[in-house]
Amino acid sequence: MCYLRLWQIQKSSFSVVRHIQDRSEGYMNEKVIEEPANFEYDHNNFWTDGRRATPDAFNVTDETLNGTTGYRWIVTPTEASDKLSCSFIVDRKIKPFGIYVYCSYLFIPDKATGRYKIGLKRTLTTCPKTPFTQEMVTETYSSRLVAYNYTITPYFPNQWKFDFNSYFQCPNDSFVSIRGPNRVCISVRTFQSPNFCQVQAAGAELCQQNRGIGLTGPYSLAEADVIGRLLIQKSIEEPADSQYKYINYWIDGTRATQWTFNVTDETLNGTTGYRWESNLGSAPEKNFCLQMLFLFYCLFSMINCIQSINPNLKMLEIWGEMEEPNYPLEEVKGSWETCLSLCYEQDNCLLVAETDYGCFLYGYSNFSRLLIHDKSTGRYKIGLKRTLTTCPKTIFAQEVVTETYSSRLVAYNYTITLSPPNQWKFDFNYYIQCPNDSFVSIRGPNRVCISVRAFKSPYFCQAQVAGVNLCEENRGIGLTGPYSSAERYLIGGYMSLKVNEEPVNFNYNYIDFWIDGSRVNQYSFSVTDETLSGTIGYGWNTGSILYGGNCVCLVLFDLGYVYTSYCYSTQVTSGQSFCMRGAVCRTQPIFYL
Repeated sequence: MCYLRLWQIQKSSFSVVRHIQDRSEGYMNEKVIEEPANFEYDHNNFWTDGRRATPDAFNVTDETLNGTTGYRWIVTPTEASDKLSCSFIVDRKIKPFGIYVYCSYLFIPDKATGRYKIGLKRTLTTCPKTPFTQEMVTETYSSRLVAYNYTITPYFPNQWKFDFNSYFQCPNDSFVSIRGPNRVCISVRTFQSPNFCQVQAAGAELCQQNRGIGLTGPYSLAEADVIGRLLIQKSIEEPADSQYKYINYWIDGTRATQWTFNVTDETLNGTTGYRWESNLGSAPEKNFCLQMLFLFYCLFSMINCIQSINPNLKMLEIWGEMEEPNYPLEEVKGSWETCLSLCYEQDNCLLVAETDYGCFLYGYSNFSRLLIHDKSTGRYKIGLKRTLTTCPKTIFAQEVVTETYSSRLVAYNYTITLSPPNQWKFDFNYYIQCPNDSFVSIRGPNRVCISVRAFKSPYFCQAQVAGVNLCEENRGIGLTGPYSSAERYLIGGYMSLKVNEEPVNFNYNYIDFWIDGSRVNQYSFSVTDETLSGTIGYGWNTGSILYGGNCVCLVLFDLGYVYTSYCYSTQVTSGQSFCMRGAVCRTQPIFYL
Protein backbone atom coordinates (compact mmCIF):
# COMPACT_ATOMS: atom_id res chain seq x y z
CA MET A 1 0.00 0.00 0.00
CA CYS A 2 1.42 3.39 -1.02
CA TYR A 3 0.28 6.87 -0.03
CA LEU A 4 1.06 9.16 -2.98
CA ARG A 5 1.72 12.79 -2.14
CA LEU A 6 0.43 15.15 -4.85
CA TRP A 7 -0.15 18.90 -5.12
CA GLN A 8 -3.50 20.54 -5.80
CA ILE A 9 -4.47 24.12 -6.61
CA GLN A 10 -7.59 25.76 -5.21
CA LYS A 11 -10.08 25.72 -8.05
CA SER A 12 -13.29 27.73 -8.16
CA SER A 13 -16.41 25.61 -8.45
CA PHE A 14 -18.96 26.10 -11.20
CA SER A 15 -21.71 28.38 -9.90
CA VAL A 16 -24.92 26.61 -10.59
CA VAL A 17 -27.82 26.99 -8.18
CA ARG A 18 -29.41 29.99 -6.70
CA HIS A 19 -31.44 30.57 -3.54
CA ILE A 20 -33.01 27.54 -1.88
CA GLN A 21 -34.83 28.86 1.20
CA ASP A 22 -34.42 32.01 3.23
CA ARG A 23 -34.03 29.92 6.37
CA SER A 24 -31.02 28.12 4.88
CA GLU A 25 -29.14 31.39 4.64
CA GLY A 26 -29.56 32.12 8.35
CA TYR A 27 -28.65 28.66 9.58
CA MET A 28 -25.60 28.38 7.35
CA ASN A 29 -24.36 31.83 8.28
CA GLU A 30 -24.83 31.01 11.97
CA LYS A 31 -22.94 27.73 11.60
CA VAL A 32 -20.03 29.42 9.79
CA ILE A 33 -19.83 32.04 12.54
CA GLU A 34 -20.19 29.53 15.41
CA GLU A 35 -17.64 27.08 14.01
CA PRO A 36 -15.16 29.06 11.90
CA ALA A 37 -12.64 27.29 9.69
CA ASN A 38 -8.88 27.74 9.99
CA PHE A 39 -8.66 29.72 6.74
CA GLU A 40 -10.49 32.70 5.23
CA TYR A 41 -12.18 30.91 2.33
CA ASP A 42 -14.05 32.74 -0.44
CA HIS A 43 -16.79 30.13 -0.22
CA ASN A 44 -18.04 28.06 2.72
CA ASN A 45 -19.88 25.13 1.18
CA PHE A 46 -22.37 22.62 2.62
CA TRP A 47 -23.20 19.34 0.92
CA THR A 48 -26.86 18.76 0.06
CA ASP A 49 -28.75 15.75 -1.19
CA GLY A 50 -28.29 15.14 -4.91
CA ARG A 51 -26.30 13.06 -7.38
CA ARG A 52 -26.50 13.15 -11.15
CA ALA A 53 -28.70 10.43 -12.67
CA THR A 54 -28.91 11.62 -16.31
CA PRO A 55 -27.55 14.65 -18.18
CA ASP A 56 -30.78 16.49 -17.31
CA ALA A 57 -31.62 15.29 -13.82
CA PHE A 58 -30.33 14.62 -10.33
CA ASN A 59 -31.53 11.94 -7.90
CA VAL A 60 -32.11 12.67 -4.21
CA THR A 61 -32.34 10.14 -1.38
CA ASP A 62 -34.54 12.15 0.99
CA GLU A 63 -38.12 11.03 0.31
CA THR A 64 -39.52 14.21 1.92
CA LEU A 65 -38.05 16.32 -0.91
CA ASN A 66 -39.94 16.99 -4.12
CA GLY A 67 -36.96 16.03 -6.23
CA THR A 68 -34.83 19.12 -6.90
CA THR A 69 -37.81 21.44 -7.29
CA GLY A 70 -36.47 23.79 -4.62
CA TYR A 71 -33.01 23.95 -6.21
CA ARG A 72 -32.71 27.17 -8.25
CA TRP A 73 -30.03 26.52 -10.80
CA ILE A 74 -27.91 29.45 -11.98
CA VAL A 75 -27.17 27.35 -15.04
CA THR A 76 -29.15 24.27 -15.98
CA PRO A 77 -27.77 20.90 -14.94
CA THR A 78 -27.01 20.04 -18.57
CA GLU A 79 -24.67 23.05 -18.89
CA ALA A 80 -22.20 21.36 -16.60
CA SER A 81 -20.75 18.11 -17.79
CA ASP A 82 -20.38 14.54 -16.69
CA LYS A 83 -22.53 12.20 -14.68
CA LEU A 84 -20.42 11.86 -11.54
CA SER A 85 -21.37 15.08 -9.81
CA CYS A 86 -22.94 15.96 -6.49
CA SER A 87 -24.76 19.03 -5.18
CA PHE A 88 -23.99 21.40 -2.34
CA ILE A 89 -24.84 24.91 -1.14
CA VAL A 90 -22.31 27.69 -1.02
CA ASP A 91 -22.56 30.55 1.50
CA ARG A 92 -21.27 33.84 0.05
CA LYS A 93 -21.69 35.54 3.44
CA ILE A 94 -24.74 37.37 2.04
CA LYS A 95 -26.90 34.76 0.31
CA PRO A 96 -26.60 31.01 0.02
CA PHE A 97 -26.40 29.45 -3.40
CA GLY A 98 -27.20 25.87 -4.32
CA ILE A 99 -24.48 24.53 -6.56
CA TYR A 100 -23.28 21.27 -7.95
CA VAL A 101 -19.64 20.34 -8.36
CA TYR A 102 -17.72 17.43 -9.77
CA CYS A 103 -16.93 14.92 -7.07
CA SER A 104 -14.83 12.70 -9.28
CA TYR A 105 -11.92 14.80 -10.53
CA LEU A 106 -8.41 15.52 -9.32
CA PHE A 107 -6.30 18.48 -10.45
CA ILE A 108 -2.56 17.78 -10.31
CA PRO A 109 -0.17 20.70 -10.94
CA ASP A 110 3.52 20.55 -10.09
CA LYS A 111 5.02 21.46 -6.72
CA ALA A 112 5.87 25.00 -7.86
CA THR A 113 2.26 25.90 -8.65
CA GLY A 114 0.46 23.65 -6.18
CA ARG A 115 -0.98 25.10 -3.02
CA TYR A 116 -2.40 22.04 -1.24
CA LYS A 117 -1.28 18.44 -0.87
CA ILE A 118 -3.36 15.40 -1.81
CA GLY A 119 -2.80 11.93 -0.36
CA LEU A 120 -3.98 9.15 -2.67
CA LYS A 121 -4.14 5.53 -1.53
CA ARG A 122 -2.89 3.09 -4.19
CA THR A 123 -1.99 -0.60 -4.26
CA LEU A 124 1.55 -0.69 -5.67
CA THR A 125 4.69 -2.76 -5.16
CA THR A 126 6.87 0.40 -5.34
CA CYS A 127 6.06 4.10 -5.19
CA PRO A 128 6.32 5.57 -8.73
CA LYS A 129 8.19 8.74 -9.66
CA THR A 130 4.99 10.13 -11.20
CA PRO A 131 1.51 9.43 -9.79
CA PHE A 132 0.13 7.96 -13.03
CA THR A 133 2.46 6.43 -15.59
CA GLN A 134 -0.25 5.40 -18.08
CA GLU A 135 -3.14 7.31 -19.61
CA MET A 136 -5.58 4.89 -17.99
CA VAL A 137 -4.94 3.41 -14.55
CA THR A 138 -7.05 0.66 -12.97
CA GLU A 139 -7.06 0.30 -9.19
CA THR A 140 -8.44 -2.77 -7.40
CA TYR A 141 -8.47 -2.96 -3.63
CA SER A 142 -9.82 -5.52 -1.20
CA SER A 143 -9.68 -5.75 2.59
CA ARG A 144 -11.82 -7.47 5.20
CA LEU A 145 -14.54 -4.80 5.10
CA VAL A 146 -14.11 -2.95 1.79
CA ALA A 147 -13.63 -3.87 -1.88
CA TYR A 148 -13.57 -1.52 -4.83
CA ASN A 149 -12.42 -1.10 -8.42
CA TYR A 150 -12.02 2.14 -10.34
CA THR A 151 -10.27 3.60 -13.37
CA ILE A 152 -8.39 6.89 -13.58
CA THR A 153 -8.23 8.58 -16.99
CA PRO A 154 -6.82 11.96 -18.11
CA TYR A 155 -9.46 14.61 -18.81
CA PHE A 156 -7.52 17.88 -19.24
CA PRO A 157 -3.74 18.46 -19.20
CA ASN A 158 -3.61 18.16 -15.41
CA GLN A 159 -7.06 16.80 -14.58
CA TRP A 160 -7.74 13.13 -13.84
CA LYS A 161 -11.18 11.57 -13.76
CA PHE A 162 -12.17 8.74 -11.37
CA ASP A 163 -14.82 6.22 -12.48
CA PHE A 164 -15.85 3.61 -9.92
CA ASN A 165 -16.86 0.29 -11.42
CA SER A 166 -17.66 -1.15 -8.00
CA TYR A 167 -17.51 -0.21 -4.34
CA PHE A 168 -18.63 -2.42 -1.49
CA GLN A 169 -18.42 -1.93 2.28
CA CYS A 170 -19.53 -4.47 4.88
CA PRO A 171 -20.57 -4.11 8.55
CA ASN A 172 -17.85 -4.55 11.18
CA ASP A 173 -18.92 -8.11 12.06
CA SER A 174 -18.61 -9.27 8.43
CA PHE A 175 -16.06 -9.65 5.64
CA VAL A 176 -16.20 -9.00 1.90
CA SER A 177 -16.16 -11.91 -0.53
CA ILE A 178 -16.20 -11.77 -4.35
CA ARG A 179 -18.54 -14.35 -5.85
CA GLY A 180 -18.19 -14.14 -9.62
CA PRO A 181 -20.18 -11.05 -10.63
CA ASN A 182 -21.43 -10.53 -7.06
CA ARG A 183 -19.87 -8.98 -3.98
CA VAL A 184 -21.31 -10.12 -0.66
CA CYS A 185 -20.85 -9.63 3.09
CA ILE A 186 -20.42 -12.77 5.22
CA SER A 187 -20.66 -12.93 9.01
CA VAL A 188 -19.85 -15.88 11.28
CA ARG A 189 -22.20 -15.70 14.28
CA THR A 190 -22.54 -17.72 17.48
CA PHE A 191 -25.46 -18.47 19.76
CA GLN A 192 -25.19 -16.58 23.04
CA SER A 193 -25.01 -17.91 26.59
CA PRO A 194 -26.58 -19.94 28.08
CA ASN A 195 -27.97 -21.60 24.93
CA PHE A 196 -24.65 -22.14 23.15
CA CYS A 197 -25.84 -25.03 20.95
CA GLN A 198 -29.09 -24.77 18.97
CA VAL A 199 -30.95 -26.27 16.01
CA GLN A 200 -30.84 -25.11 12.39
CA ALA A 201 -34.02 -23.02 12.69
CA ALA A 202 -32.29 -20.92 15.35
CA GLY A 203 -29.33 -20.52 12.99
CA ALA A 204 -31.60 -19.27 10.23
CA GLU A 205 -33.15 -16.79 12.67
CA LEU A 206 -29.70 -15.69 13.89
CA CYS A 207 -28.77 -14.88 10.29
CA GLN A 208 -31.76 -12.56 9.94
CA GLN A 209 -30.78 -10.34 12.88
CA ASN A 210 -28.63 -7.18 12.75
CA ARG A 211 -28.69 -6.51 8.98
CA GLY A 212 -28.69 -10.24 8.25
CA ILE A 213 -30.15 -11.61 5.01
CA GLY A 214 -30.06 -15.33 5.72
CA LEU A 215 -27.93 -18.46 5.85
CA THR A 216 -25.14 -18.83 3.32
CA GLY A 217 -22.33 -21.27 2.63
CA PRO A 218 -18.97 -21.33 0.85
CA TYR A 219 -19.04 -20.20 -2.79
CA SER A 220 -15.67 -21.81 -3.53
CA LEU A 221 -13.01 -23.93 -1.83
CA ALA A 222 -10.96 -20.76 -1.24
CA GLU A 223 -13.93 -19.09 0.45
CA ALA A 224 -14.51 -22.25 2.49
CA ASP A 225 -10.97 -21.93 3.87
CA VAL A 226 -11.56 -18.28 4.82
CA ILE A 227 -14.87 -19.11 6.52
CA GLY A 228 -13.24 -22.05 8.30
CA ARG A 229 -10.55 -19.83 9.77
CA LEU A 230 -13.18 -17.38 10.96
CA LEU A 231 -15.07 -20.24 12.61
CA ILE A 232 -11.92 -20.96 14.62
CA GLN A 233 -11.52 -17.27 15.47
CA LYS A 234 -15.14 -16.98 16.60
CA SER A 235 -14.88 -20.03 18.83
CA ILE A 236 -11.72 -18.62 20.43
CA GLU A 237 -13.36 -15.24 21.08
CA GLU A 238 -16.69 -16.65 22.31
CA PRO A 239 -16.00 -20.06 23.89
CA ALA A 240 -18.82 -22.43 24.78
CA ASP A 241 -19.47 -23.79 28.27
CA SER A 242 -17.82 -27.14 27.60
CA GLN A 243 -14.74 -28.47 25.80
CA TYR A 244 -16.31 -30.07 22.72
CA LYS A 245 -14.34 -32.19 20.29
CA TYR A 246 -16.25 -30.68 17.35
CA ILE A 247 -17.59 -27.15 17.01
CA ASN A 248 -20.10 -26.86 14.14
CA TYR A 249 -21.86 -23.98 12.39
CA TRP A 250 -25.06 -24.19 10.35
CA ILE A 251 -24.76 -23.23 6.67
CA ASP A 252 -27.21 -22.92 3.78
CA GLY A 253 -28.49 -26.25 2.47
CA THR A 254 -31.33 -28.76 2.88
CA ARG A 255 -31.59 -32.18 1.26
CA ALA A 256 -33.56 -32.33 -2.02
CA THR A 257 -32.71 -35.91 -3.04
CA GLN A 258 -30.27 -38.49 -1.77
CA TRP A 259 -27.49 -36.89 -3.81
CA THR A 260 -28.44 -33.19 -4.00
CA PHE A 261 -29.09 -30.25 -1.70
CA ASN A 262 -30.98 -27.00 -2.23
CA VAL A 263 -29.60 -23.63 -1.14
CA THR A 264 -31.55 -20.39 -0.66
CA ASP A 265 -28.69 -17.92 -1.26
CA GLU A 266 -28.87 -16.91 -4.93
CA THR A 267 -25.24 -15.72 -4.91
CA LEU A 268 -24.03 -19.30 -4.34
CA ASN A 269 -23.30 -21.64 -7.23
CA GLY A 270 -25.29 -24.43 -5.64
CA THR A 271 -23.01 -26.48 -3.40
CA THR A 272 -20.01 -26.29 -5.75
CA GLY A 273 -17.83 -24.72 -3.04
CA TYR A 274 -18.80 -27.24 -0.36
CA ARG A 275 -15.95 -29.55 0.68
CA TRP A 276 -17.78 -32.70 1.76
CA GLU A 277 -16.57 -34.54 4.86
CA SER A 278 -18.26 -37.80 3.82
CA ASN A 279 -20.27 -39.34 0.99
CA LEU A 280 -23.44 -37.36 0.26
CA GLY A 281 -25.59 -40.45 0.20
CA SER A 282 -24.41 -41.73 3.57
CA ALA A 283 -26.56 -39.35 5.60
CA PRO A 284 -30.31 -39.67 6.28
CA GLU A 285 -32.51 -38.79 3.34
CA LYS A 286 -35.04 -36.49 5.06
CA ASN A 287 -34.89 -33.62 7.53
CA PHE A 288 -31.18 -33.16 6.86
CA CYS A 289 -29.38 -29.80 6.89
CA LEU A 290 -25.77 -28.81 6.34
CA GLN A 291 -23.10 -27.57 8.72
CA MET A 292 -19.40 -26.71 8.66
CA LEU A 293 -17.26 -28.37 11.30
CA PHE A 294 -13.68 -28.49 12.49
CA LEU A 295 -11.65 -30.10 15.29
CA PHE A 296 -11.33 -27.91 18.35
CA TYR A 297 -9.83 -29.61 21.42
CA CYS A 298 -9.76 -28.06 24.88
CA LEU A 299 -9.16 -24.43 23.98
CA PHE A 300 -8.34 -22.00 26.76
CA SER A 301 -11.25 -19.80 27.72
CA MET A 302 -9.97 -16.43 26.53
CA ILE A 303 -11.38 -13.98 29.05
CA ASN A 304 -12.00 -10.56 27.60
CA CYS A 305 -12.90 -7.22 29.13
CA ILE A 306 -16.28 -7.18 27.42
CA GLN A 307 -19.37 -8.07 29.41
CA SER A 308 -20.97 -10.04 26.58
CA ILE A 309 -17.87 -12.25 26.23
CA ASN A 310 -16.99 -12.62 29.92
CA PRO A 311 -20.11 -12.11 32.04
CA ASN A 312 -18.12 -13.06 35.18
CA LEU A 313 -15.91 -9.96 35.11
CA LYS A 314 -17.21 -7.41 37.62
CA MET A 315 -16.24 -4.03 39.01
CA LEU A 316 -16.98 -4.01 42.76
CA GLU A 317 -17.76 -0.55 44.13
CA ILE A 318 -16.84 -0.03 47.80
CA TRP A 319 -15.90 2.76 50.21
CA GLY A 320 -12.22 2.85 51.03
CA GLU A 321 -8.78 4.32 50.42
CA MET A 322 -5.33 3.28 49.25
CA GLU A 323 -2.45 2.89 51.71
CA GLU A 324 0.83 4.30 50.40
CA PRO A 325 0.06 3.87 46.70
CA ASN A 326 2.72 4.31 44.00
CA TYR A 327 2.21 6.38 40.86
CA PRO A 328 -1.02 5.37 39.11
CA LEU A 329 -1.29 4.03 35.59
CA GLU A 330 -3.46 6.97 34.60
CA GLU A 331 -5.21 10.00 36.04
CA VAL A 332 -8.72 10.52 34.72
CA LYS A 333 -10.78 13.68 34.92
CA GLY A 334 -14.38 12.70 34.51
CA SER A 335 -17.35 11.03 36.14
CA TRP A 336 -17.06 8.04 38.43
CA GLU A 337 -18.91 5.94 35.86
CA THR A 338 -16.28 6.87 33.27
CA CYS A 339 -13.53 5.80 35.68
CA LEU A 340 -15.15 2.41 36.33
CA SER A 341 -15.68 1.84 32.61
CA LEU A 342 -12.07 2.67 31.72
CA CYS A 343 -10.66 0.29 34.34
CA TYR A 344 -13.09 -2.43 33.27
CA GLU A 345 -11.92 -2.16 29.65
CA GLN A 346 -8.17 -2.07 30.37
CA ASP A 347 -6.54 -5.43 31.02
CA ASN A 348 -3.74 -3.94 33.11
CA CYS A 349 -6.07 -1.98 35.43
CA LEU A 350 -7.01 -3.77 38.65
CA LEU A 351 -8.32 -0.98 40.82
CA VAL A 352 -9.70 2.55 40.44
CA ALA A 353 -9.64 5.12 43.28
CA GLU A 354 -11.92 8.16 43.42
CA THR A 355 -10.44 11.65 43.94
CA ASP A 356 -11.91 15.14 44.21
CA TYR A 357 -11.23 15.73 40.51
CA GLY A 358 -11.80 12.33 38.95
CA CYS A 359 -9.92 9.13 39.68
CA PHE A 360 -6.64 7.21 39.52
CA LEU A 361 -6.28 3.87 37.73
CA TYR A 362 -3.88 1.39 39.37
CA GLY A 363 -2.13 -1.72 38.06
CA TYR A 364 -0.51 -4.64 39.84
CA SER A 365 2.65 -2.78 40.93
CA ASN A 366 0.96 0.46 42.00
CA PHE A 367 -0.55 -0.63 45.34
CA SER A 368 -0.30 -3.29 48.04
CA ARG A 369 -2.82 -2.39 50.77
CA LEU A 370 -6.40 -1.23 50.85
CA LEU A 371 -8.41 0.21 53.74
CA ILE A 372 -12.15 -0.48 53.55
CA HIS A 373 -14.74 1.71 55.27
CA ASP A 374 -18.48 1.61 55.49
CA LYS A 375 -20.55 4.23 53.69
CA SER A 376 -21.03 6.35 56.83
CA THR A 377 -17.28 6.80 57.41
CA GLY A 378 -15.95 6.54 53.86
CA ARG A 379 -15.16 9.62 51.82
CA TYR A 380 -14.02 8.10 48.53
CA LYS A 381 -15.07 5.13 46.45
CA ILE A 382 -12.87 2.28 45.30
CA GLY A 383 -13.62 0.14 42.24
CA LEU A 384 -12.02 -3.32 42.33
CA LYS A 385 -11.99 -5.65 39.32
CA ARG A 386 -12.93 -9.23 40.24
CA THR A 387 -13.90 -12.41 38.39
CA LEU A 388 -17.20 -13.46 39.98
CA THR A 389 -20.41 -15.12 38.85
CA THR A 390 -22.51 -12.83 41.09
CA CYS A 391 -21.86 -9.63 43.01
CA PRO A 392 -21.31 -10.52 46.70
CA LYS A 393 -23.06 -8.84 49.64
CA THR A 394 -19.67 -8.23 51.27
CA ILE A 395 -16.55 -7.49 49.25
CA PHE A 396 -14.58 -10.46 50.63
CA ALA A 397 -16.51 -13.38 52.09
CA GLN A 398 -13.38 -15.09 53.43
CA GLU A 399 -10.31 -13.83 55.26
CA VAL A 400 -8.11 -15.01 52.36
CA VAL A 401 -9.36 -14.54 48.80
CA THR A 402 -7.59 -15.76 45.63
CA GLU A 403 -8.14 -13.98 42.31
CA THR A 404 -7.04 -15.40 38.94
CA TYR A 405 -7.47 -13.48 35.70
CA SER A 406 -6.51 -14.23 32.11
CA SER A 407 -7.05 -12.38 28.83
CA ARG A 408 -5.20 -12.29 25.53
CA LEU A 409 -2.53 -9.88 26.79
CA VAL A 410 -2.60 -10.15 30.59
CA ALA A 411 -2.65 -12.94 33.17
CA TYR A 412 -2.27 -12.67 36.92
CA ASN A 413 -2.96 -14.40 40.21
CA TYR A 414 -3.01 -12.80 43.65
CA THR A 415 -4.29 -13.36 47.16
CA ILE A 416 -6.06 -10.79 49.34
CA THR A 417 -5.56 -11.30 53.09
CA LEU A 418 -7.41 -9.57 55.94
CA SER A 419 -5.30 -7.75 58.51
CA PRO A 420 -7.88 -6.75 61.16
CA PRO A 421 -9.80 -4.63 61.55
CA ASN A 422 -10.24 -3.25 58.02
CA GLN A 423 -6.94 -3.56 56.13
CA TRP A 424 -6.59 -5.91 53.18
CA LYS A 425 -3.18 -6.89 51.79
CA PHE A 426 -2.60 -7.82 48.13
CA ASP A 427 0.13 -10.40 47.33
CA PHE A 428 0.79 -11.18 43.66
CA ASN A 429 1.89 -14.74 42.88
CA TYR A 430 2.44 -13.89 39.22
CA TYR A 431 1.69 -11.16 36.70
CA ILE A 432 2.48 -11.09 32.99
CA GLN A 433 1.60 -8.56 30.30
CA CYS A 434 2.43 -9.30 26.66
CA PRO A 435 3.06 -7.02 23.65
CA ASN A 436 0.08 -6.26 21.41
CA ASP A 437 1.20 -8.71 18.71
CA SER A 438 1.30 -11.62 21.20
CA PHE A 439 -0.93 -13.61 23.54
CA VAL A 440 -0.40 -15.06 27.03
CA SER A 441 -0.04 -18.79 27.59
CA ILE A 442 0.45 -20.64 30.89
CA ARG A 443 3.02 -23.44 30.61
CA GLY A 444 3.10 -25.28 33.92
CA PRO A 445 5.19 -23.07 36.23
CA ASN A 446 5.96 -20.65 33.37
CA ARG A 447 3.96 -17.88 31.79
CA VAL A 448 5.00 -16.90 28.26
CA CYS A 449 4.10 -14.55 25.41
CA ILE A 450 3.56 -16.12 21.97
CA SER A 451 3.39 -14.25 18.66
CA VAL A 452 2.37 -15.70 15.28
CA ARG A 453 4.32 -13.74 12.68
CA ALA A 454 4.16 -13.70 8.88
CA PHE A 455 6.83 -12.90 6.32
CA LYS A 456 6.21 -9.59 4.57
CA SER A 457 5.45 -8.95 0.89
CA PRO A 458 6.80 -9.73 -1.64
CA TYR A 459 8.67 -12.65 0.03
CA PHE A 460 5.64 -14.36 1.50
CA CYS A 461 7.17 -17.86 1.75
CA GLN A 462 10.65 -18.38 3.22
CA ALA A 463 12.95 -21.03 4.68
CA GLN A 464 13.37 -21.94 8.35
CA VAL A 465 16.40 -19.68 8.87
CA ALA A 466 14.22 -16.69 7.92
CA GLY A 467 11.70 -17.85 10.52
CA VAL A 468 14.44 -17.89 13.16
CA ASN A 469 15.42 -14.33 12.20
CA LEU A 470 11.77 -13.22 12.22
CA CYS A 471 11.43 -14.50 15.80
CA GLU A 472 14.40 -12.44 16.95
CA GLU A 473 12.89 -9.12 15.84
CA ASN A 474 10.66 -6.75 17.87
CA ARG A 475 11.12 -8.15 21.39
CA GLY A 476 11.39 -11.69 20.01
CA ILE A 477 13.20 -14.43 21.94
CA GLY A 478 13.17 -17.19 19.34
CA LEU A 479 11.14 -19.97 17.76
CA THR A 480 8.67 -21.83 19.95
CA GLY A 481 6.11 -24.57 19.49
CA PRO A 482 2.98 -25.87 21.24
CA TYR A 483 3.38 -26.81 24.91
CA SER A 484 0.17 -28.86 24.95
CA SER A 485 -2.67 -29.96 22.69
CA ALA A 486 -4.79 -27.07 23.96
CA GLU A 487 -2.05 -24.55 23.18
CA ARG A 488 -1.50 -26.15 19.76
CA TYR A 489 -5.08 -25.48 18.71
CA LEU A 490 -4.95 -22.01 20.22
CA ILE A 491 -1.85 -21.23 18.13
CA GLY A 492 -3.67 -22.69 15.13
CA GLY A 493 -6.49 -20.21 15.68
CA TYR A 494 -4.06 -17.28 15.74
CA MET A 495 -2.38 -18.64 12.60
CA SER A 496 -5.76 -18.53 10.88
CA LEU A 497 -6.21 -14.93 11.98
CA LYS A 498 -2.78 -14.02 10.62
CA VAL A 499 -3.49 -15.69 7.28
CA ASN A 500 -6.73 -13.68 6.98
CA GLU A 501 -5.11 -10.39 8.00
CA GLU A 502 -2.08 -10.75 5.70
CA PRO A 503 -3.17 -12.81 2.66
CA VAL A 504 -0.68 -14.11 0.11
CA ASN A 505 -0.71 -13.68 -3.68
CA PHE A 506 -1.45 -17.34 -4.48
CA ASN A 507 -4.17 -19.79 -3.49
CA TYR A 508 -2.08 -22.45 -1.72
CA ASN A 509 -3.55 -25.73 -0.49
CA TYR A 510 -1.61 -25.44 2.78
CA ILE A 511 -0.34 -22.44 4.76
CA ASP A 512 2.37 -23.48 7.23
CA PHE A 513 4.37 -21.75 9.98
CA TRP A 514 7.82 -22.75 11.21
CA ILE A 515 7.98 -23.90 14.84
CA ASP A 516 10.79 -24.89 17.19
CA GLY A 517 12.33 -28.29 16.41
CA SER A 518 15.09 -29.96 14.39
CA ARG A 519 15.76 -33.67 13.91
CA VAL A 520 18.09 -35.52 16.32
CA ASN A 521 17.35 -39.04 15.07
CA GLN A 522 14.56 -40.82 13.22
CA TYR A 523 12.12 -40.63 16.13
CA SER A 524 13.09 -37.52 18.10
CA PHE A 525 13.57 -33.79 17.72
CA SER A 526 15.36 -31.21 19.85
CA VAL A 527 13.85 -27.83 20.76
CA THR A 528 15.60 -24.63 21.88
CA ASP A 529 12.75 -23.13 23.95
CA GLU A 530 13.33 -24.17 27.57
CA THR A 531 9.68 -23.48 28.51
CA LEU A 532 8.57 -26.36 26.26
CA SER A 533 8.40 -29.92 27.53
CA GLY A 534 10.16 -31.31 24.47
CA THR A 535 7.66 -32.10 21.72
CA ILE A 536 4.96 -33.52 24.02
CA GLY A 537 2.43 -30.92 22.84
CA TYR A 538 3.15 -31.53 19.14
CA GLY A 539 0.21 -33.32 17.53
CA TRP A 540 2.00 -35.21 14.78
CA ASN A 541 0.44 -35.62 11.38
CA THR A 542 0.33 -39.39 10.78
CA GLY A 543 3.67 -40.70 9.53
CA SER A 544 5.22 -37.26 9.19
CA ILE A 545 7.71 -37.77 12.02
CA LEU A 546 9.47 -40.41 9.89
CA TYR A 547 9.71 -38.17 6.84
CA GLY A 548 13.03 -36.81 5.54
CA GLY A 549 16.64 -37.01 6.65
CA ASN A 550 18.76 -35.02 9.06
CA CYS A 551 18.08 -31.61 7.45
CA VAL A 552 14.49 -31.54 8.65
CA CYS A 553 12.65 -28.93 10.74
CA LEU A 554 9.10 -28.74 12.06
CA VAL A 555 6.12 -26.76 10.80
CA LEU A 556 2.59 -26.29 12.11
CA PHE A 557 -0.39 -26.38 9.76
CA ASP A 558 -3.15 -23.94 10.70
CA LEU A 559 -5.60 -26.67 11.72
CA GLY A 560 -3.20 -27.72 14.46
CA TYR A 561 -1.14 -30.55 12.92
CA VAL A 562 2.66 -30.71 13.14
CA TYR A 563 4.71 -32.29 10.37
CA THR A 564 8.28 -32.30 9.13
CA SER A 565 9.78 -30.41 6.22
CA TYR A 566 13.24 -29.74 4.87
CA CYS A 567 14.59 -26.63 6.57
CA TYR A 568 15.31 -24.99 3.22
CA SER A 569 11.71 -25.40 1.96
CA THR A 570 9.87 -22.22 0.98
CA GLN A 571 6.91 -23.02 -1.27
CA VAL A 572 5.46 -25.31 -3.92
CA THR A 573 2.87 -23.89 -6.34
CA SER A 574 1.88 -27.08 -8.19
CA GLY A 575 0.03 -30.18 -7.04
CA GLN A 576 -0.41 -30.10 -3.26
CA SER A 577 0.85 -26.51 -3.04
CA PHE A 578 2.11 -25.03 0.22
CA CYS A 579 3.74 -21.88 1.57
CA MET A 580 6.04 -21.55 4.60
CA ARG A 581 4.23 -18.37 5.60
CA GLY A 582 5.94 -17.34 8.83
CA ALA A 583 6.91 -18.53 12.29
CA VAL A 584 5.56 -19.09 15.80
CA CYS A 585 7.70 -17.02 18.17
CA ARG A 586 8.14 -16.52 21.89
CA THR A 587 8.39 -12.82 22.78
CA GLN A 588 9.55 -10.81 25.77
CA PRO A 589 6.77 -9.69 28.15
CA ILE A 590 6.25 -5.99 28.79
CA PHE A 591 5.89 -6.78 32.51
CA TYR A 592 6.67 -10.02 34.30
CA LEU A 593 6.47 -10.97 37.97
